[in-house]
Amino acid sequence: MWKDMIGRHLINFLINNLHGTVFLKSVNVRYVVKNVTLTFKLVDEVVKEVGEDIVVQVVTDNVSNCKKEGEMLMKKRT
Repeated sequence: MWKDMIGRHLINFLINNLHGTVFLKSVNVRYVVKNVTLTFKLVDEVVKEVGEDIVVQVVTDNVSNCKKEGEMLMKKRT
């Protein structure tokens, strides 16, 4: 998550494969920044969109919210 020059809190979703990295989408998360459940839903939707069977890794920031999202994603998918 990052903040742009006009103050929007954004999450960028990128896809990486053997051919390189591709931008998928950017989501304005100003109102969900501190809500782990809502940010988890965003990540979960991207996993569904890309295809659960081809996602091998989700890379995030190391803050506690992102760690919790990762735990929730693993719990749901295993």
